[in-house]
Amino acid sequence: MLDDDISVYKTGLLKEYEELVEQEFAFEKSKLKREIGEQVSLFGNSENNTLTILQSNLLDIETQEDFKKNNLREKVAVSNYFVERISILHSKYPATWLITCCFMLIFLLPSALKNLIPTNTRFYSFKRNIEVGLVEDEYKKFKSLYSSIMRFKFGENYTFQEIYLDPPFNTKRKKDLRTFKKESDLISELYNA
Repeated sequence: MLDDDISVYKTGLLKEYEELVEQEFAFEKSKLKREIGEQVSLFGNSENNTLTILQSNLLDIETQEDFKKNNLREKVAVSNYFVERISILHSKYPATWLITCCFMLIFLLPSALKNLIPTNTRFYSFKRNIEVGLVEDEYKKFKSLYSSIMRFKFGENYTFQEIYLDPPFNTKRKKDLRTFKKESDLISELYNA
């Protein structure tokens, strides 16, 4: 039943495409046919260069038109029209809406359940502990790898300098404890030295 609907759709689509291709070449073909008619009425059916060229051009245009039509036929025949199948299913067979809604519900249910669970439950605290543990373990591995690479490359013990109080989460920046002199002190030291 669905295959019959698709074949009807393909036939209509192919007819529409072929009409568009015919419209595309109709002007050029009619112009060449008119010129060929004028050449025949002026010179008769005798062979002349202009008539031969016009007939050759008409044949080329008809060949291009046939090529485009055959190309369209191949593409229409090869395509399975998946989206159109779904559209036909939903328009002609209402039971498919129920199946589609069931599948949507199945895929959306985990997201809905996740949003319905309060964040202060045991699940979220357990999840947070696991995530924090993973991040801290990876950060320790990074620091160890960093110092071993620095020791290998430069032969000295370098440690990774943290500018935050709570590495690796980096939410609280360390305060800058440097003291800076005034601009006037710099100027006096430069000119009085």
